[in-house]
Order: sequence, then structure tokens, then C-alpha cells
Amino acid sequence: MSVSSPPTPVRTPVAEREGGSSPTPLVSVGVPVYNGARFLEQALASIRAQTLSDIEIIISDNASTDATPDICRRAAAEDCRVRYTRLERNVGAAANFNRCAALARGAYFKWAAHDDEIAPTLLEKCVDRLERDPRAVLCYSRTRVVDEQGRPIEDYAYDLGGDEPDVAQRFANLIRGHRCYEVFGVIRLDALRQTGMILPCAHGDGVLLGRLGLLGTLVEVPEPLFFARSHAGQSMRMLGDYQSYAEWFDPVLRGRLVFPYWRILLEHARSLRCIPLPWTHRVRCARQLLRWAVDFRNGLKLDLKLAARAYCGRNPFRRRATPAR
Repeated sequence: MSVSSPPTPVRTPVAEREGGSSPTPLVSVGVPVYNGARFLEQALASIRAQTLSDIEIIISDNASTDATPDICRRAAAEDCRVRYTRLERNVGAAANFNRCAALARGAYFKWAAHDDEIAPTLLEKCVDRLERDPRAVLCYSRTRVVDEQGRPIEDYAYDLGGDEPDVAQRFANLIRGHRCYEVFGVIRLDALRQTGMILPCAHGDGVLLGRLGLLGTLVEVPEPLFFARSHAGQSMRMLGDYQSYAEWFDPVLRGRLVFPYWRILLEHARSLRCIPLPWTHRVRCARQLLRWAVDFRNGLKLDLKLAARAYCGRNPFRRRATPAR
């Protein structure tokens, strides 16, 4: 792949049926969903309307109990690019997200939430940027937050610093606290599969972004092509703190002490072992992680406080709050 190579032309649709053979799609789009009937049709329509049509759409239904299965089966019947799979029990958000990636066959992969939408040119523009920049492992667009009717609320502006050429500084930039919308960008699938993907812990998406940053740069298309929907049933609205966030990623953790901030620190430290790095880069990244621990010391202290309350027989989850940095 050459930096000076011309953009890859848009390819024709890939037909896929179970048991049949077909060319490998350029992009796999994974749609993890649980009881998402309210907005799912709109989300799928925005994916199916992409100008880059050489895609497969993998829907992983996490044992939904609403009209989600009917919507998915209808989409699969209408569009041969749609693959619908269903789990018999709810395995948690992290496992369902990762299942989409495990089933993917494309060179590039994108997660798409069941309640968000994307502009028709998002895949084409992100893939074009990745094709022209071999250092980049993820390309994302700017985010426009919209309401339940799709009306704009805000244009989310955040300088991620994912294109920083120095790996230690890039790692520091990516592990800072932010909304992690970038995880819904287009990712090189071979790079994603080196990371462990989304971990079943609080801020598992943020840990993933940090690991991708150790493998390469994260670059932006400077247009709001990703529409993140804000609504009352949204997971981000329902998760009041990192304990609940961890339980959403993995239901097995419900009611347990999970030390969410310490787990994040541990997983960032593991990142420096599981991603191949020269030892000098590893040391410099470790220094940045120590700075992170200082910045988030209030959260680390809160984890210990909750553990002490549990040890003394008091309910540690009676009052929980995510502390400010």
C-alpha cells in the first residue's frame, strides 16, 4: 500500500448467502443489538445507503425480546449483504460487540450502534483515508449528537490527538477521559484482532482505543458524518457510574466489587505487554500511564473506599458517583 496510491474505487455489492461462496467484502459493518426495535430500522437504512456498497452487514442480536428479530429478518430478506445471527441468551455488550468482529470477513471493520446513523459517504471517505495512509489503523469522522427525531443537539468537538506521531504521547492522548465515539470509526480488521477488542470492563472501549494507538495512528475525516443519537433509553444515559458501566459490558459482574478504575489501570498496563513495542517505547508509555493514575486518583480512591465499606458489611453500591478527574 502506498501513500501516493489513488483512492480505491467504490466496488459493487457483495452477495452473501449462508452456505454459498462470495468474494471478500471490503468493509464489514457489525451491528450489535439488544431490544433496539425503536431505532434499528433507521440505523440499518443508513448503512445500506452507503455510497461504498462493497460491504457486509452483520447483525448480532443479544437475545432481544422486542420486535428486533422481525426487523432483522426483514432486512436480511431485502438485502443479501445483511447477515442476521441471534444469541439464545444475553451475553453482555462487550461479548456481543466482539462477536460481530469475530464474524467479519472484510479488510476493514466498523461497529454501528442500533440507535445511531451515519451519512451516506462515511464508509467511502474513511476507507479512502485508510487506503492512502498505511500508518493509520482507524479513521473516524466528526460526531453530531442528535435527538430522538434526528434533530441536531451539538457538534461534538474534541481534539483526540490520535494522529500524534510519537507513540508515547499518542497513548497519553488516547487514554484521557473522553466519550470514545471514535470506536465507531472504520478500523483495519487485522489491527483490531491484535487488541483483544472491547474488554468486559468499564471503559473497555477506551482501552481499545489506547491499544489501537500503540499499533498506529487514529485519523479524522473533518466532517460530521456520524450521528450519535441521544435518547432516554440510551445506555450512556442509564449508566450512572463506572460500576454500572462494567455491569453493562458484562452482566456476570452485577452486584460484585469490580474496582473499575483499578481494572482500567490494569488493562492499560496489559496493553503495554500485549502490543509489540520496542522497550524504549514501552518505558515511555509506562510513564504516561503513571501520569494517568495521578490524574484519576480520585476514582482509584473511590474503588478502595467501596471495598472497605463492603468489608465492614455495608452496602457499597448504595450511593455511587463517578468522580471528576
